[in-house]
Amino acid sequence: MKKGLDKNKICTIIDIIVDCIVLVIGYMLLLFSDLNQNAQTSMYVYTSLYVLSFFSLVAYSLIKNDKKYYYLLLSLLSIIFATITLISSNENGFVLYNVAFSEIVISYTLFNAVADIIEIKKLNRSKLYVKIPVTLFSLCIGMIISIIIYNNKFLSLYIMSYYFIAIGLFKIIENCMYTIIDGPTINKKYNKGESKAEVKKKRIKELRKRKLEVKNKTGEVIELENKKNKKVSKNN
Repeated sequence: MKKGLDKNKICTIIDIIVDCIVLVIGYMLLLFSDLNQNAQTSMYVYTSLYVLSFFSLVAYSLIKNDKKYYYLLLSLLSIIFATITLISSNENGFVLYNVAFSEIVISYTLFNAVADIIEIKKLNRSKLYVKIPVTLFSLCIGMIISIIIYNNKFLSLYIMSYYFIAIGLFKIIENCMYTIIDGPTINKKYNKGESKAEVKKKRIKELRKRKLEVKNKTGEVIELENKKNKKVSKNN
């Protein structure tokens, strides 16, 4: 059990670090955003996405549980969009900034939503109270921002920077709440609810124990019968 808890703590720390990087990326895009969008605008975007893909790969190599596949897919998604942005940009920059950036936002939003839905099945009740509102807020904000970006040609990078800031903040709050929930005081009082996966694992372990007990008992009975048969044969 201690090994599992250590892995979860390491995963949460790495999650917070990556979320802080997303927040910093959003803040840097906000600083570099300009109303007069040019070739540098696309450079800021694909550079930020390549940075995100790099740190996602680092997180993938460090995490030892199923969450590592999330970071692998996040890294691949970031590389794909960064490369498309790099190839599509030219001396005059993007022809349609709003379309390209809205597609990036909607893709990241849907990717995170699917990942959160998959993760919800593995969480206990207390963590669900944190995960579900964060997932819904992130999904709504992503959808709204993508629509706003699509309808604004001159503020696309400026608005997209706020998306990364919002997602980074939401994820940091979520993971900080997880650390509080996993703490000794709250864990004992309120974290009694178990996820379906944990219940299934416990049932499987109990069934295995019962099978072993039955096998041991039958083995002991067979040994006793063999000993009795040997004694009877010697007496005869």
